[in-house]
Amino acid sequence: MSSLLSDIPLDESEGDLDETHTKLSLPLSSLPLNLSSTLASIISSSTSDVKQIRELDKELRNVNEEVELLSQISLLRKYASLTTSALLSSDFVLCAKHCVSFTKVLSSSPPSNLPRLTSALGESLMSEQEESRKKSVGAITESYKKAIEEGDLPEICRIVPLLGDLDLAEESVGSYLKYLQKLLNKTIGDSLSNLPSPTTNEARMAVIFNSAGTVIRHHLPMVSKALGAAKGDRGLIQLVHVNVEGRIMSLIQNPDSTAVSDLQTVTSMLPSIEDSVMKGSSSEEGEVKLDLPELDRACENVALMIQYIDSYEGFIRHCVDEIGRAQAYREKETGKEEGGEGEEVLPRVTKLGEVAMELSAVLGGGESALLLSTISRTLRGELSYAEYEGEGKAACSNLVEEMFYAAQRAALRAIASGHVTTVCVILNQCANTLSMVIPKVLGGKKIARAKDVLMGNKTISAAAAEALAKEVNSNLSNLRNTFGSSVASPSRGGGGRRETEEGRDKLRKEAGGAFNDFAVSVEYLGKLQDVIVEELTRAAIDFDKDGDTQLASATRGFRGVASQLSEFDPVKVTLIPAIGQTLKGIVEKASEGCSYSIDERGFEIVETTGGWIADVCREAGKVTEEVAGWLGKEGREGVWGFVMEEISKMVEVVLRKRRFSEFGSLRLDADVRLLVSWCKEMMDRGGSRRGGPISGLERLKQINRLVGLIDLTDLKKVVQAEGRNWRLKKGEIKGYLNLKEQWGEQGEGCGKKQIEDAIRRLPI
Repeated sequence: MSSLLSDIPLDESEGDLDETHTKLSLPLSSLPLNLSSTLASIISSSTSDVKQIRELDKELRNVNEEVELLSQISLLRKYASLTTSALLSSDFVLCAKHCVSFTKVLSSSPPSNLPRLTSALGESLMSEQEESRKKSVGAITESYKKAIEEGDLPEICRIVPLLGDLDLAEESVGSYLKYLQKLLNKTIGDSLSNLPSPTTNEARMAVIFNSAGTVIRHHLPMVSKALGAAKGDRGLIQLVHVNVEGRIMSLIQNPDSTAVSDLQTVTSMLPSIEDSVMKGSSSEEGEVKLDLPELDRACENVALMIQYIDSYEGFIRHCVDEIGRAQAYREKETGKEEGGEGEEVLPRVTKLGEVAMELSAVLGGGESALLLSTISRTLRGELSYAEYEGEGKAACSNLVEEMFYAAQRAALRAIASGHVTTVCVILNQCANTLSMVIPKVLGGKKIARAKDVLMGNKTISAAAAEALAKEVNSNLSNLRNTFGSSVASPSRGGGGRRETEEGRDKLRKEAGGAFNDFAVSVEYLGKLQDVIVEELTRAAIDFDKDGDTQLASATRGFRGVASQLSEFDPVKVTLIPAIGQTLKGIVEKASEGCSYSIDERGFEIVETTGGWIADVCREAGKVTEEVAGWLGKEGREGVWGFVMEEISKMVEVVLRKRRFSEFGSLRLDADVRLLVSWCKEMMDRGGSRRGGPISGLERLKQINRLVGLIDLTDLKKVVQAEGRNWRLKKGEIKGYLNLKEQWGEQGEGCGKKQIEDAIRRLPI
């Protein structure tokens, strides 16, 4: 109420009231006499009341100010008394605390009250207080120096919080940092001496980083609060970092750092290792022998180094950010700018950060060597084959499992380090190595020989099977002998038909496994990428799988490799063309002498023998089953789909060269139905997931309908019934209609003009 009334201007209240009075819509003189006098009385009494309230409010404020002043005087006298008592007891730290409190109370008072405060306290008290402050500052300075020299941490912790308030921060920062230097050296030295002997450089690195983190966590909050304005917190971070950086650099550059030196040696050998794996080496002179467990251990240790460096860098960067926030808070509280915003506490890229990137490159070389070595070790031994996709005779070797286990282990090890550069390097190395190795180790000559085994298995004798096995293993040894010289070859089986069949089946199983291995490797590339994305998400690494960052690109590289390899699918590139050549021979042989220009007697003979399409289906089924039976589901479907499509095309080629009588068209209908039935049986047997129709087979059905026409007027109905699924062009329709010898009751042939007119009216 008082505050509201205090805002009402009353210095010229009478004038204000007169002005208000003049603003009335009716002058007082125009009102009745009694009403006019009543209003004047009310206005006069209201003005008097407001003046009185204003005076009371002003008096209340004056009283409050006096009470506040007396309270401050009392508090200042209390702190002065406590200062004197602490000084008499020689407790200079406590004396300084009371001096600081005295100064804070005095400075918090409005400047207009300072003369009254000093007058009320008296000059003698103010002089005594200033003298006590000087004595306590001098004593604390000496105590601080002594505590720093002796490393008396409890005493230091008592004194340091006062240094900023006593204006001693600037001159105290240097000595405090010297103390921290000694403390850090002692902490690290004691921790290193407690390590068991012998110990690794990785363990030493962990001790150094942990000791540095302990010192920072214990001292930075106090230093930032007390000495932050004097840049003490920045100095602390810089001091610790320089010390840690020097120690870590000496550890890594030490010749005794076996993990780093081992990987550097292996990395320098990487071109030779790649050359040996890609070209093969059957002599011991070209061998590159590595201890894989030791190599894996070296990779693990270097990955640990990178992880330690990355964790420390993240911690120290967080501390720098906190220093910036603390400075902003102090500036807001004091209203004074401390400066130094443009100064870097630490370089944007520290020496440790550069070392981590160098170690990433070394680790990438080591992981590539380990991956190649794992492949060579697997090839050096006898491959084992397991059932593929849990059905049929299809099998795949353990080579793909070993290869991708090594690649996944390398990727997960890099992700565990938390260092984004390392993750990018390792993922790129793994993707590049796999894209280089898979076509060479799982393709090339191995696929060519596997194709020969699957396609030539009908004529292989026992002796030839053994010879072929030796040849396959001999050529395979060019890839297997990168790290060894002995390769187990199939043993000579005993005589007899059973042993011969077992030998053939073993060869077919391995040959089918060669094709299946390639398919599995392409599938595993996609699965590996999914695992990597999942682990990156779990590791809380900032990552957008659909972004354009280096990490996102490196992650997507595996499916990119899979897409490239899919273009060289050996089933499509090697096996299917070979099957196509075989099918061509089958169709050519079966179609020799076949004719659709037959009479009733000829029709009956063909009905008895089954016709040439039956021979094609039977022989093609045998060949395809002997090949596709050893392939996985996708390869099997690809082969069967090709066979059905290719046979349909080859049959159409044969039909273009034949003429059709009335009974010949009936024979064609039976042949097409037989082919359709056979294709359905093959798809059902193979568990095909083929969704769309077989294009060549659909064309044969439509050709059959054309040849089976009795009246040319039905042509339009036949085409319209198929709608958008009609596949034959007008020229093809004309060609097949001209192959007909009879048109129902029209006798021999049908005029070309009538055929052309009928085709012209077709809605296609």
